[in-house]
Amino acid sequence: MERVVTRVRLDGTGEERIVGGDELIGVKNFTVQNGVVYYVNLYDMGLYKRNIEDESVATLVTNKQKKSIYTTTNGLYVLSYEGDWYFIDKDGKIPFSKPARSVQ
Repeated sequence: MERVVTRVRLDGTGEERIVGGDELIGVKNFTVQNGVVYYVNLYDMGLYKRNIEDESVATLVTNKQKKSIYTTTNGLYVLSYEGDWYFIDKDGKIPFSKPARSVQ
């Protein structure tokens, strides 16, 4: 099974692959915010981002292994395998380096 991110028009036409489909990228988890797709690469579990409106190459946001991504109006919360939550603002910056511990 290919693990890719695609987009289509509302009428179901114009399918376009945005991320994935080669031997080095397999999308495990993704979200889109402000024209940027954020995704966890299955092969290294790093968090990447790519602008979906141009032909830019995906860039690594953090190489710390990530489990899940959650979208909010102010940015993204990312959960690590260690149970730490990281916040990424809507401009794609990580405004603090220490994780916010989850309350579980």
